[in-house]
Amino acid sequence: MAYYLDDLGAKDDLLTDQEKGLLDSQGYLVLGKILSDEQIRVIRSRIELLMNKEGELAGSELLDSPYIRHPKEAGADRLADLVNKGPVFDIFYTHPRVLAAVSHILGREMKLSSLNYRAAKPGAGEQNLHVDWHEAVDPGDYKVCGMAARET
Repeated sequence: MAYYLDDLGAKDDLLTDQEKGLLDSQGYLVLGKILSDEQIRVIRSRIELLMNKEGELAGSELLDSPYIRHPKEAGADRLADLVNKGPVFDIFYTHPRVLAAVSHILGREMKLSSLNYRAAKPGAGEQNLHVDWHEAVDPGDYKVCGMAARET
């Protein structure tokens, strides 16, 4: 994995000491604007197309199955398995600064577990928090690292 991180330019020096400190102390880091306006436009267009195409099954990881792994959430749109739904989404798990932040938390041996889209609908109220690991871990022994993108 270290070879691929290097190949993608995910070097340790892409984060400042202050940014690393924020990750360590606060558990999150705002990377700022990492997508161009054109990337955002293309991503929005692809999401809209997928939401319309998948319809009621949008958010299911098993579109061809009667079993839906993730129940519909009131007040949120969801798409699953974006890794396999177009190269436009690759930037979310290949951007060097994103990878540098994730590797700071998890180390350089990691794997992508999933890439999903979840967006709260305007006016739908607060959304529930959840964890993506099945058991408690010791402080500093992190197993997963999540990422959220937002528009400013």
